[in-house]
Amino acid sequence: MKGSLQVREISRIGILTSIAYLALSLGVLLAGYHHRHAYIMLYSALLLFPHSVALTYVASGAVRNERAQKLVVTSAIITFAMFVAPIFGLWLNWEVPTATFVAVSIPMIFASIFAGRSQKGNIKLSLYLVSASYIVYLTTVASLLIRGWPEKFSIAATALTFAYPVTLIYAVTVNSLPSTFNDKPSYSLSYTLPVLTAIGSFLVGLRFIKAGSAIVAASTLIYIFAARMYRLQKYLKSIERLNKESPAYKGSAFFIKSHYVIIASIALTIIYTSLFIIKSFSFFCLLCLLHAYVMGFVTIHVFLHAPVMLPVVLKVKHKRRYTLWPLILALIAAAIWPVQGLASYILYVIAFCLDVRIATC
Repeated sequence: MKGSLQVREISRIGILTSIAYLALSLGVLLAGYHHRHAYIMLYSALLLFPHSVALTYVASGAVRNERAQKLVVTSAIITFAMFVAPIFGLWLNWEVPTATFVAVSIPMIFASIFAGRSQKGNIKLSLYLVSASYIVYLTTVASLLIRGWPEKFSIAATALTFAYPVTLIYAVTVNSLPSTFNDKPSYSLSYTLPVLTAIGSFLVGLRFIKAGSAIVAASTLIYIFAARMYRLQKYLKSIERLNKESPAYKGSAFFIKSHYVIIASIALTIIYTSLFIIKSFSFFCLLCLLHAYVMGFVTIHVFLHAPVMLPVVLKVKHKRRYTLWPLILALIAAAIWPVQGLASYILYVIAFCLDVRIATC
Protein backbone atom coordinates (compact mmCIF):
# COMPACT_ATOMS: atom_id res chain seq x y z
CA MET A 1 0.00 0.00 0.00
CA LYS A 2 2.83 2.39 0.90
CA GLY A 3 4.54 1.73 -2.43
CA SER A 4 1.29 2.38 -4.28
CA LEU A 5 0.91 5.73 -2.52
CA GLN A 6 4.48 6.64 -3.45
CA VAL A 7 3.81 5.81 -7.09
CA ARG A 8 0.63 7.88 -7.14
CA GLU A 9 2.43 10.86 -5.63
CA ILE A 10 5.28 10.62 -8.13
CA SER A 11 2.72 10.24 -10.90
CA ARG A 12 0.98 13.40 -9.71
CA ILE A 13 4.26 15.34 -9.67
CA GLY A 14 5.11 13.99 -13.12
CA ILE A 15 1.80 15.16 -14.58
CA LEU A 16 2.18 18.62 -13.05
CA THR A 17 5.80 18.82 -14.23
CA SER A 18 4.91 17.81 -17.77
CA ILE A 19 2.11 20.40 -17.88
CA ALA A 20 4.61 23.04 -16.78
CA TYR A 21 7.02 21.88 -19.49
CA LEU A 22 4.25 22.04 -22.08
CA ALA A 23 3.60 25.66 -21.11
CA LEU A 24 7.35 26.33 -21.33
CA SER A 25 7.60 24.71 -24.76
CA LEU A 26 4.71 26.83 -26.05
CA GLY A 27 6.41 29.94 -24.67
CA VAL A 28 9.72 28.96 -26.26
CA LEU A 29 7.93 28.47 -29.57
CA LEU A 30 6.32 31.90 -29.33
CA ALA A 31 9.79 33.34 -28.77
CA GLY A 32 10.89 31.81 -32.07
CA TYR A 33 12.98 28.87 -30.80
CA HIS A 34 11.35 26.15 -32.85
CA HIS A 35 13.93 23.42 -32.26
CA ARG A 36 14.01 23.95 -28.50
CA HIS A 37 10.24 23.79 -28.48
CA ALA A 38 10.37 20.42 -30.26
CA TYR A 39 12.90 18.93 -27.84
CA ILE A 40 11.01 19.99 -24.72
CA MET A 41 7.65 18.94 -26.15
CA LEU A 42 8.86 15.45 -27.07
CA TYR A 43 10.50 14.58 -23.78
CA SER A 44 7.84 16.12 -21.54
CA ALA A 45 4.36 16.14 -23.09
CA LEU A 46 4.91 13.08 -25.29
CA LEU A 47 7.04 10.93 -22.97
CA LEU A 48 6.89 12.15 -19.37
CA PHE A 49 3.15 12.89 -19.28
CA PRO A 50 1.89 9.52 -20.61
CA HIS A 51 4.50 7.69 -18.55
CA SER A 52 3.32 9.46 -15.39
CA VAL A 53 -0.20 8.28 -16.15
CA ALA A 54 1.07 4.77 -16.94
CA LEU A 55 2.72 4.55 -13.51
CA THR A 56 -0.64 4.83 -11.77
CA TYR A 57 -2.31 2.62 -14.36
CA VAL A 58 0.18 -0.22 -13.92
CA ALA A 59 0.33 0.23 -10.13
CA SER A 60 -3.45 -0.25 -9.94
CA GLY A 61 -3.11 -3.47 -11.94
CA ALA A 62 -0.18 -4.71 -9.84
CA VAL A 63 -1.98 -5.03 -6.52
CA ARG A 64 -1.92 -8.84 -6.75
CA ASN A 65 1.75 -9.17 -7.68
CA GLU A 66 4.51 -8.11 -5.30
CA ARG A 67 7.24 -8.22 -7.96
CA ALA A 68 5.22 -5.94 -10.21
CA GLN A 69 4.67 -3.50 -7.35
CA LYS A 70 8.40 -3.31 -6.59
CA LEU A 71 9.24 -2.74 -10.25
CA VAL A 72 6.67 0.05 -10.59
CA VAL A 73 8.17 1.74 -7.53
CA THR A 74 11.64 1.36 -9.07
CA SER A 75 10.49 3.01 -12.29
CA ALA A 76 8.74 5.74 -10.31
CA ILE A 77 11.94 6.53 -8.42
CA ILE A 78 13.94 6.72 -11.67
CA THR A 79 11.21 9.01 -13.00
CA PHE A 80 12.55 11.74 -10.70
CA ALA A 81 15.43 12.09 -13.17
CA MET A 82 12.89 12.50 -15.96
CA PHE A 83 11.52 15.58 -14.17
CA VAL A 84 14.81 17.31 -14.98
CA ALA A 85 15.77 15.64 -18.28
CA PRO A 86 13.49 17.61 -20.66
CA ILE A 87 15.16 20.89 -19.67
CA PHE A 88 18.24 19.70 -21.57
CA GLY A 89 16.19 20.40 -24.67
CA LEU A 90 16.99 24.07 -24.21
CA TRP A 91 20.53 23.14 -25.25
CA LEU A 92 19.26 20.77 -27.99
CA ASN A 93 20.56 17.80 -26.04
CA TRP A 94 18.86 14.51 -26.87
CA GLU A 95 21.26 12.12 -25.15
CA VAL A 96 20.29 12.80 -21.53
CA PRO A 97 16.47 12.66 -21.85
CA THR A 98 16.58 9.73 -24.29
CA ALA A 99 18.83 7.68 -22.00
CA THR A 100 16.83 8.64 -18.93
CA PHE A 101 13.63 7.36 -20.47
CA VAL A 102 15.42 4.13 -21.43
CA ALA A 103 16.20 3.65 -17.72
CA VAL A 104 12.58 4.41 -16.84
CA SER A 105 11.29 1.95 -19.45
CA ILE A 106 13.15 -1.21 -18.42
CA PRO A 107 11.43 -1.81 -15.05
CA MET A 108 8.08 -0.77 -16.56
CA ILE A 109 8.34 -3.51 -19.18
CA PHE A 110 8.56 -6.23 -16.54
CA ALA A 111 6.18 -4.54 -14.11
CA SER A 112 3.45 -4.49 -16.76
CA ILE A 113 4.07 -8.11 -17.73
CA PHE A 114 4.00 -9.36 -14.13
CA ALA A 115 0.92 -7.25 -13.39
CA GLY A 116 -0.78 -8.63 -16.50
CA ARG A 117 -0.16 -12.20 -15.38
CA SER A 118 -2.24 -11.48 -12.26
CA GLN A 119 -5.20 -10.14 -14.24
CA LYS A 120 -7.76 -11.48 -16.69
CA GLY A 121 -9.55 -10.35 -19.83
CA ASN A 122 -9.33 -6.73 -20.99
CA ILE A 123 -7.05 -5.60 -18.17
CA LYS A 124 -4.58 -8.40 -18.85
CA LEU A 125 -4.51 -7.44 -22.53
CA SER A 126 -4.11 -3.77 -21.70
CA LEU A 127 -1.21 -4.29 -19.29
CA TYR A 128 0.62 -6.47 -21.82
CA LEU A 129 0.19 -3.71 -24.40
CA VAL A 130 1.53 -1.15 -21.91
CA SER A 131 4.64 -3.30 -21.63
CA ALA A 132 4.83 -3.38 -25.42
CA SER A 133 4.82 0.44 -25.59
CA TYR A 134 8.05 0.57 -23.58
CA ILE A 135 9.59 -2.25 -25.63
CA VAL A 136 8.75 -0.38 -28.84
CA TYR A 137 10.39 2.74 -27.41
CA LEU A 138 13.62 0.82 -26.75
CA THR A 139 13.70 -0.80 -30.19
CA THR A 140 13.06 2.57 -31.83
CA VAL A 141 15.91 4.21 -29.94
CA ALA A 142 18.10 1.33 -31.14
CA SER A 143 17.07 1.95 -34.76
CA LEU A 144 17.86 5.66 -34.44
CA LEU A 145 21.30 4.84 -33.08
CA ILE A 146 22.03 2.19 -35.72
CA ARG A 147 21.94 4.81 -38.46
CA GLY A 148 23.37 7.52 -36.24
CA TRP A 149 21.08 9.97 -34.49
CA PRO A 150 19.41 12.02 -37.25
CA GLU A 151 20.51 15.60 -37.80
CA LYS A 152 16.86 16.54 -38.36
CA PHE A 153 15.21 16.15 -34.97
CA SER A 154 11.81 15.83 -36.65
CA ILE A 155 12.79 12.29 -37.72
CA ALA A 156 13.61 11.24 -34.17
CA ALA A 157 10.49 12.97 -32.85
CA THR A 158 8.29 11.18 -35.38
CA ALA A 159 9.82 7.78 -34.65
CA LEU A 160 9.50 8.17 -30.87
CA THR A 161 5.96 9.55 -31.10
CA PHE A 162 4.93 6.49 -33.09
CA ALA A 163 6.78 4.27 -30.66
CA TYR A 164 5.57 5.35 -27.24
CA PRO A 165 2.56 7.65 -26.87
CA VAL A 166 0.70 6.17 -29.85
CA THR A 167 1.29 2.59 -28.67
CA LEU A 168 0.37 3.47 -25.08
CA ILE A 169 -2.85 5.11 -26.25
CA TYR A 170 -3.78 1.86 -27.97
CA ALA A 171 -3.04 -0.04 -24.76
CA VAL A 172 -5.38 2.09 -22.67
CA THR A 173 -8.27 2.53 -25.11
CA VAL A 174 -8.72 -1.11 -26.11
CA ASN A 175 -9.58 -1.64 -22.45
CA SER A 176 -11.28 1.60 -21.40
CA LEU A 177 -13.78 2.06 -24.24
CA PRO A 178 -15.36 -1.40 -24.62
CA SER A 179 -15.14 -2.35 -20.93
CA THR A 180 -16.99 0.81 -19.88
CA PHE A 181 -20.00 -0.54 -21.77
CA ASN A 182 -19.64 -4.22 -20.83
CA ASP A 183 -18.02 -5.05 -24.14
CA LYS A 184 -14.73 -6.63 -25.14
CA PRO A 185 -12.07 -5.50 -27.62
CA SER A 186 -10.86 -7.61 -30.50
CA TYR A 187 -7.93 -9.41 -28.90
CA SER A 188 -6.38 -10.51 -32.18
CA LEU A 189 -6.48 -7.00 -33.66
CA SER A 190 -5.31 -5.43 -30.39
CA TYR A 191 -2.16 -7.53 -30.34
CA THR A 192 -1.32 -6.48 -33.91
CA LEU A 193 -1.23 -2.79 -32.91
CA PRO A 194 2.15 -2.73 -31.08
CA VAL A 195 3.61 -4.99 -33.77
CA LEU A 196 2.70 -2.42 -36.42
CA THR A 197 3.91 0.59 -34.42
CA ALA A 198 7.14 -1.30 -33.65
CA ILE A 199 7.77 -2.00 -37.33
CA GLY A 200 6.72 1.49 -38.38
CA SER A 201 8.78 3.40 -35.81
CA PHE A 202 11.78 1.12 -36.37
CA LEU A 203 11.64 1.84 -40.12
CA VAL A 204 11.41 5.58 -39.47
CA GLY A 205 14.47 5.28 -37.23
CA LEU A 206 16.30 3.58 -40.09
CA ARG A 207 15.18 6.47 -42.39
CA PHE A 208 12.57 4.46 -44.29
CA ILE A 209 10.21 7.20 -43.24
CA LYS A 210 7.45 6.82 -45.82
CA ALA A 211 7.15 3.06 -45.34
CA GLY A 212 7.19 3.41 -41.56
CA SER A 213 4.59 6.19 -41.59
CA ALA A 214 2.29 4.14 -43.84
CA ILE A 215 2.44 1.17 -41.47
CA VAL A 216 1.63 3.31 -38.43
CA ALA A 217 -1.24 4.96 -40.33
CA ALA A 218 -2.58 1.48 -41.07
CA SER A 219 -2.44 0.73 -37.33
CA THR A 220 -4.71 3.72 -36.59
CA LEU A 221 -7.37 2.21 -38.86
CA ILE A 222 -7.05 -1.19 -37.20
CA TYR A 223 -7.28 0.58 -33.83
CA ILE A 224 -10.85 1.67 -34.65
CA PHE A 225 -11.90 -1.98 -34.97
CA ALA A 226 -9.69 -3.30 -32.14
CA ALA A 227 -11.25 -0.84 -29.65
CA ARG A 228 -14.78 -1.32 -31.08
CA MET A 229 -15.21 2.33 -32.01
CA TYR A 230 -17.62 1.28 -34.75
CA ARG A 231 -20.07 0.47 -31.92
CA LEU A 232 -20.23 4.04 -30.58
CA GLN A 233 -23.86 4.48 -31.62
CA LYS A 234 -24.74 1.29 -29.77
CA TYR A 235 -22.95 2.59 -26.67
CA LEU A 236 -24.91 5.84 -26.89
CA LYS A 237 -28.19 3.93 -26.99
CA SER A 238 -27.13 1.94 -23.92
CA ILE A 239 -27.11 5.09 -21.75
CA GLU A 240 -30.48 6.46 -22.91
CA ARG A 241 -32.10 5.05 -19.78
CA LEU A 242 -30.06 7.44 -17.61
CA ASN A 243 -31.26 10.86 -16.56
CA LYS A 244 -29.82 13.21 -19.19
CA GLU A 245 -29.11 15.81 -16.50
CA SER A 246 -27.20 13.37 -14.30
CA PRO A 247 -23.39 13.39 -14.06
CA ALA A 248 -23.38 9.71 -15.08
CA TYR A 249 -25.12 10.45 -18.36
CA LYS A 250 -23.09 13.56 -19.12
CA GLY A 251 -19.81 11.81 -18.39
CA SER A 252 -20.69 8.73 -20.44
CA ALA A 253 -22.02 10.78 -23.36
CA PHE A 254 -18.87 12.92 -23.34
CA PHE A 255 -16.71 9.79 -23.30
CA ILE A 256 -18.54 8.21 -26.24
CA LYS A 257 -18.81 11.34 -28.38
CA SER A 258 -15.13 12.12 -27.83
CA HIS A 259 -14.29 9.00 -29.80
CA TYR A 260 -16.00 10.47 -32.85
CA VAL A 261 -13.44 13.27 -32.65
CA ILE A 262 -10.73 10.62 -32.31
CA ILE A 263 -11.95 8.96 -35.50
CA ALA A 264 -11.78 12.37 -37.20
CA SER A 265 -8.20 12.77 -35.96
CA ILE A 266 -7.36 9.36 -37.42
CA ALA A 267 -8.76 10.52 -40.76
CA LEU A 268 -6.54 13.61 -40.52
CA THR A 269 -3.39 11.56 -39.86
CA ILE A 270 -4.20 9.31 -42.82
CA ILE A 271 -4.71 12.34 -45.07
CA TYR A 272 -1.37 13.84 -44.08
CA THR A 273 0.35 10.47 -44.31
CA SER A 274 -1.01 10.02 -47.84
CA LEU A 275 0.15 13.50 -48.87
CA PHE A 276 3.55 12.83 -47.33
CA ILE A 277 3.93 9.57 -49.24
CA ILE A 278 2.64 10.95 -52.55
CA LYS A 279 4.73 14.11 -52.53
CA SER A 280 8.50 14.10 -52.88
CA PHE A 281 10.14 13.94 -49.47
CA SER A 282 10.43 17.21 -47.60
CA PHE A 283 10.91 17.95 -43.93
CA PHE A 284 7.96 20.35 -44.02
CA CYS A 285 5.68 17.47 -45.09
CA LEU A 286 7.13 15.37 -42.28
CA LEU A 287 6.43 18.18 -39.81
CA CYS A 288 2.84 18.35 -41.06
CA LEU A 289 2.49 14.63 -40.42
CA LEU A 290 4.11 14.88 -36.99
CA HIS A 291 1.84 17.74 -35.92
CA ALA A 292 -1.22 15.82 -37.11
CA TYR A 293 -0.32 13.09 -34.63
CA VAL A 294 0.85 15.32 -31.78
CA MET A 295 -1.70 18.15 -31.91
CA GLY A 296 -4.49 15.90 -33.17
CA PHE A 297 -4.39 12.19 -32.34
CA VAL A 298 -2.31 12.28 -29.13
CA THR A 299 -3.66 15.55 -27.73
CA ILE A 300 -7.30 14.59 -28.30
CA HIS A 301 -6.82 11.35 -26.38
CA VAL A 302 -5.25 13.30 -23.51
CA PHE A 303 -8.04 15.90 -23.54
CA LEU A 304 -10.59 13.07 -23.52
CA HIS A 305 -9.21 11.44 -20.38
CA ALA A 306 -8.10 14.58 -18.52
CA PRO A 307 -11.51 15.58 -17.07
CA VAL A 308 -11.89 12.10 -15.58
CA MET A 309 -8.27 11.28 -14.75
CA LEU A 310 -6.66 14.52 -13.59
CA PRO A 311 -9.04 15.32 -10.70
CA VAL A 312 -8.33 11.89 -9.19
CA VAL A 313 -4.57 12.00 -9.69
CA LEU A 314 -4.18 15.67 -8.74
CA LYS A 315 -6.62 15.36 -5.82
CA VAL A 316 -8.86 18.24 -6.89
CA LYS A 317 -12.62 18.60 -7.25
CA HIS A 318 -14.27 19.82 -10.44
CA LYS A 319 -17.79 20.61 -11.58
CA ARG A 320 -17.84 18.02 -14.38
CA ARG A 321 -18.65 20.55 -17.08
CA TYR A 322 -17.91 18.15 -19.91
CA THR A 323 -17.56 19.66 -23.37
CA LEU A 324 -16.05 18.53 -26.65
CA TRP A 325 -14.68 21.98 -27.45
CA PRO A 326 -11.07 21.34 -26.32
CA LEU A 327 -10.95 18.24 -28.54
CA ILE A 328 -12.53 19.98 -31.51
CA LEU A 329 -10.25 23.01 -31.22
CA ALA A 330 -7.19 20.75 -31.01
CA LEU A 331 -8.34 18.91 -34.14
CA ILE A 332 -8.84 22.18 -36.03
CA ALA A 333 -5.43 23.40 -34.83
CA ALA A 334 -3.80 20.24 -36.17
CA ALA A 335 -5.65 20.51 -39.47
CA ILE A 336 -4.68 24.13 -40.20
CA TRP A 337 -1.09 23.99 -38.90
CA PRO A 338 0.49 23.69 -42.39
CA VAL A 339 -1.31 26.76 -43.74
CA GLN A 340 -1.84 29.02 -40.75
CA GLY A 341 0.68 28.47 -38.00
CA LEU A 342 -0.30 31.41 -35.79
CA ALA A 343 -4.01 30.60 -35.82
CA SER A 344 -3.16 26.97 -35.11
CA TYR A 345 -1.02 28.04 -32.14
CA ILE A 346 -3.77 30.24 -30.71
CA LEU A 347 -6.43 27.54 -31.07
CA TYR A 348 -4.18 24.95 -29.45
CA VAL A 349 -3.40 27.20 -26.48
CA ILE A 350 -7.12 27.94 -26.03
CA ALA A 351 -7.91 24.21 -26.19
CA PHE A 352 -5.18 23.41 -23.65
CA CYS A 353 -6.31 26.11 -21.20
CA LEU A 354 -9.97 25.14 -21.58
CA ASP A 355 -9.28 21.47 -20.92
CA VAL A 356 -7.16 22.24 -17.84
CA ARG A 357 -9.97 24.45 -16.53
CA ILE A 358 -12.60 21.77 -17.11
CA ALA A 359 -10.46 19.12 -15.43
CA THR A 360 -9.54 21.16 -12.36
CA CYS A 361 -12.37 23.64 -11.70
